[in-house]
Amino acid sequence: LSYYTRTLAPLPLNCPTPDLPNAKQVVERVLVRKQFIPDPQRTSLMFAFFAQHFSH
Repeated sequence: LSYYTRTLAPLPLNCPTPDLPNAKQVVERVLVRKQFIPDPQRTSLMFAFFAQHFSH
């Protein structure tokens, strides 16, 4: 069993770290929908997934 990962060098001790926002705040501002907007073609993301599965 093997894993592929990208390894990065460690940060220097004197490197300033950014002040990151809370993860919950980011999700609420970016990912949460206020209302449902249906697709104009009346399809779903699952349609594209299955189409890709059978065409590749």
